Amino acid sequence: MSKLYVNTLYPQSGTDVVLSGNLDVSGTLKAYQFETITYAATTYLGDTVFGNNSTDHHTFNGNVSGSGYAIFVGGVEAAGNVQTSGSLYALHNVSGSGKGLFVGGIETAGDLKVSGSVTFSGTTTGTDISGSGKGFFVGGVEAQGDIQTSGSLYARHNVSGSGKGLFVGGIETAGDLSISGSVSSGAAITLDATTDINLDADGGEVFFKDAGAQQGVLKMDTANSFILSSSISTNDLYLKSGRDIVLDADGGELFFKDGGVQQGVLKMDTANSFILSSSISTNDLYLKSGRDIVLDADGANVTLKDGGTAYLDIIQSSGDCIFSSSVDTKDLIFHGDDATEVFRVDGSAKSLLMASSKKIEFADTGEYIYSDGTDLRLDAGGDISIETVTTKLEWGNNSGEHIVGDGSSGLTVASGVAITLDATTDINLDADGGEVFFKDAGVQQGVLKMDTANSFILSSSISTNDLYLKSGRDIILDPSGSDVLPPSDNTINLGSSTRRWANVYTADLHLKNDRGDWTIVEEENYICVVNNKTGKRYKMVVEEIKD
Repeated sequence: MSKLYVNTLYPQSGTDVVLSGNLDVSGTLKAYQFETITYAATTYLGDTVFGNNSTDHHTFNGNVSGSGYAIFVGGVEAAGNVQTSGSLYALHNVSGSGKGLFVGGIETAGDLKVSGSVTFSGTTTGTDISGSGKGFFVGGVEAQGDIQTSGSLYARHNVSGSGKGLFVGGIETAGDLSISGSVSSGAAITLDATTDINLDADGGEVFFKDAGAQQGVLKMDTANSFILSSSISTNDLYLKSGRDIVLDADGGELFFKDGGVQQGVLKMDTANSFILSSSISTNDLYLKSGRDIVLDADGANVTLKDGGTAYLDIIQSSGDCIFSSSVDTKDLIFHGDDATEVFRVDGSAKSLLMASSKKIEFADTGEYIYSDGTDLRLDAGGDISIETVTTKLEWGNNSGEHIVGDGSSGLTVASGVAITLDATTDINLDADGGEVFFKDAGVQQGVLKMDTANSFILSSSISTNDLYLKSGRDIILDPSGSDVLPPSDNTINLGSSTRRWANVYTADLHLKNDRGDWTIVEEENYICVVNNKTGKRYKMVVEEIKD
């Protein structure tokens, strides 16, 4: 092999130095201006430094490989592969259209652009790292600038960057993923760890954004309180889960605040009671739902309290719902919408008590029962019917005072003492059968009857009994037809041989039997007797009796 030893190599013409043969360098080859290698491959076995100025740029049309390390003061661009068994350092951009294999590592102060695959078995450090293919790093990746790949990024150790990261495919690392800048993806970003995922923000805040606009924040304040809040005042904050949402507070309390002011609290007390309460004594507590509010108590009891004292229990018992006052002798009071009492369940009497003049209505407002404070009133739009036969309408328990009917045989009004019919006007007894019966202990004694001739008959029903018309004063017979008649002619006596009338006061006296027919007429000074058969008149001689 021939060797050429020169201190200075001058160009043959102009400023170019052209070598048509091989150039073997066992030491250091320094080129201070642009150098063109005419062969497809150049091998540098020792340390190789290209350029002495940061603006220098080195282009290799073929492959670039080295068994040591390579330093490029400018940038490196290769149409083929870029490969070194040592480290590759470049102050500016490193780019290649082939593949790069760096056993030691790659460090660049500029951009690293690879349109194919890049494989690193060591650590790669640089300002910006980008590629249109995929990146595989046996070691780790660290960049002071941006990390960007249109494929996937794989690293067995740590991935960190102070710039931003754009991964169209995805990023996977067996170590830590540390980014001090931004991370962006053309698709979803998935954080999937076999153990924990730690978000450690020394600034105390983790922001949630949509298209660059901040929507929410996780914040650790100076009191070490962990706060999740919406960043937009007009937006709501939703907690949504496909299954359960668990809030676990070892302190036993969950506080609700507005503008930093505590408004309410969810508390688990020492008796394991779960309490939702308003923190401000002048505020009400609302339970509001767009649909239903369901109270589901597996203990079958919902208790309402005031100041810790129970006053109402809602109980499920064998499918029945029970409303019960929790305080003995206290009432359950029901109001209308104007705070006026309608009725109450009287705790002392254990009864339903309607307020005065408040109605129990049936079907409509025209059928009701109510009390005016003195009387009980009942009204119906139609009939009032007692449906069950032999049912009593009774006054007093087993008092004997009742009205009872069997639905077919008639209606019985019974009383242990007297029955009084008292009307301010008339009392009408209307019997379509034409008879009103009078009974004693169930035995018929008399009857008022309207016969077929429209005669009104009051009679005794027992042949051995008399019919008495009795009055505390007089009995006056005032017939509209002017006469009081026996039922037939010459068959009924007025009085008897043993029961005579004391005095008979009459005007003219008409006497007639099967033999005679006489009329006694009172004249002014004598008595005239008229024979109605012959028409003859006779003067009855009256002799004065002197004392």
